[in-house]
Amino acid sequence: MDNIYLIGMMGSGKSTTAVELAKFLKLKAVDIDDLIVKNAKKSISQIFKEDGEPVFRKLEGEWLRKVCKEKGQVVATGGGVILSPKNIQHMRDSGTIVYLRASFPVLWNRVKHNQDRPLLKGSSPEEALKEIFEERSSLYENAAHHVFLTDQKTPKQVAKEIFEGLFNKK
Repeated sequence: MDNIYLIGMMGSGKSTTAVELAKFLKLKAVDIDDLIVKNAKKSISQIFKEDGEPVFRKLEGEWLRKVCKEKGQVVATGGGVILSPKNIQHMRDSGTIVYLRASFPVLWNRVKHNQDRPLLKGSSPEEALKEIFEERSSLYENAAHHVFLTDQKTPKQVAKEIFEGLFNKK
């Protein structure tokens, strides 16, 4: 089976939904951000602070390419993975891209208390999130093969919808 790549904004539920969907499909769940943290031996915030966003994006692309070489995985990507057309092409070439879409108010509610979001550091995190949301929404839409709304749903409910929508057609 090809890979399933979950894309979407921070707070859309990619990491937790990947685990639940992998259970439904009896596949391995992989989280690109977790791979970066484990191998860099520092948090994403530390990477952003010490090395800068370009270094993080480079690591993100490198790990995505490594993951793309294997099959049968549900992959939680970082929110910015779609900023690189090469990343999108690697995902398309090795699997199905699923956009977990959430409305801005839901995203803000989910991330506003999380202090480990480097792109939301600064005097106005809500405005920063809004800018990212507006910049990336169409990129997610254009990259995705399928879109599933995550508002007011648990990761397990979203995973079940994806499973039923893509694999359990009647």
